[in-house]
Amino acid sequence: MSRGRALAMIVRGVELDGEAYGRLRELLEVQFAAVLRHDAASLGELAAQITALVAEIDARRVERETICATLAGQGARIPAILPLLPELSRQAFGTAWSALEAQVLDCKRLNARNGRLLTEQHALMQRLLRGDTDTYAPA
Repeated sequence: MSRGRALAMIVRGVELDGEAYGRLRELLEVQFAAVLRHDAASLGELAAQITALVAEIDARRVERETICATLAGQGARIPAILPLLPELSRQAFGTAWSALEAQVLDCKRLNARNGRLLTEQHALMQRLLRGDTDTYAPA
């Protein structure tokens, strides 16, 4: 594969990931609403959609890392290939990469929020179903 084609694949992958993280954000918001409603059926469907989307994103990440390693050496990341891009492309790609990093952090935050809510609901249900062992002091 030519260097130009490899760089084009990285740029396109970042564009696709930006779109995918937008969809992931939407799914995480819908998931949060479903958790609040205790909608188990929707949660199962959403989990499948989220899992499939994350697998797609991860496949592009692996491809991007492989291409970066080919172009700039083992363990190379995106900053290492930036100098290989033409100046105008480098600036646009740098902006897209920064935006993608922000989307990743936002989705991680939303996922953690959803996980905390699910954990809290589970703990509450366990206490309701099994009772608190330390609610009353022994008589």
